[in-house]
Amino acid sequence: MNQRNGGEREVTSHTEAMKRLVRERGKAEEVKGQGEIKSASRSDAGVHALSNVCHVDVERISKRKPGEVKNEGDIMVIDVRCVPSDFHSRYKAQERTYFYRLLSGKEPLSTFEKDRAWHVPEDLDLLAMQAKSPIRTLEELTVTEVASSPYFPSILEREQRHYAKSGTDSPCIPGAHGFGVRQRHHCFVVTARARSFLYHQVRLLVGVLKSMGTGDLTVDDVERILKAKTISAASPMAPACGLYLGHVKYDLHSDV
Repeated sequence: MNQRNGGEREVTSHTEAMKRLVRERGKAEEVKGQGEIKSASRSDAGVHALSNVCHVDVERISKRKPGEVKNEGDIMVIDVRCVPSDFHSRYKAQERTYFYRLLSGKEPLSTFEKDRAWHVPEDLDLLAMQAKSPIRTLEELTVTEVASSPYFPSILEREQRHYAKSGTDSPCIPGAHGFGVRQRHHCFVVTARARSFLYHQVRLLVGVLKSMGTGDLTVDDVERILKAKTISAASPMAPACGLYLGHVKYDLHSDV
C-alpha cells in the first residue's frame, strides 16, 4: 500500500508494484524506455500474485544475481533471464493459472487472513460447487477443500503435497476449546486455468460458484444467467482480496 497526502490510503496492485521496482532498478541498469515495462497479467488493486512475469529492454546485462536485486518490501525478484527480442510477457503467455481462496465460517477472519481471502459466513456445499455446469468452459475450473492456513501454498507446494481435506482439520467442538482459541474456517480453493481471461472473469465465476455452494443458485440458474448474456444477471462478483495469480507458462525451453 502507499499513502497519499492527507493520510488517505491507496491500494496498489502487484502489477504496479512490480513495475515500480523495475523502474527503480532501471536507473542503475540503464533500462530502455522507462514506461515500457510489460507484465504477463494486469490486475485490479487488492489482487495477489504468487508469481508474475514482466519484460523490459536493457542497454546492458547486469552482473547482479536475482537475489542481489532490490528485494525488500512485497516484491521479490526470483529469476532473471535473457529472452528473444520478440518475446512479450503478456502476448506470448501460453497458460495462466489463478487461485481463489474462500474461507467459510461464522467467526471473523484472523488478522493474518484479512484481505487474503473472501470470508463467507455461510456454510458452503463442496459437491454443489463441483457440480457440472455450463460455466466450466476453461481448461480447468475446479474447487477443492484444503487445510486452512494463513500461508497460502505456492503452486509447487500444492502440486507436491496434494492438499486435500484432512480428518484433523475439522472445526473444534463448540464449548470444548479454551479462551482465545478460534474455530477453524473451512478453506476452499478455486483453480482457474486458461490461456487468457476476460476482464473480471475469474471473480465473476467464483461469485457464481459461491452462490451454488450456499444454495442460492442451481445448475439451471447458471444456464439462465449464461443465456441472459449480461453481467447484471450474474451473482455479485467475488472481491479482489481472494484472487491470486499462481503461474504463467510460456512455450520456451523452460517456463519463465
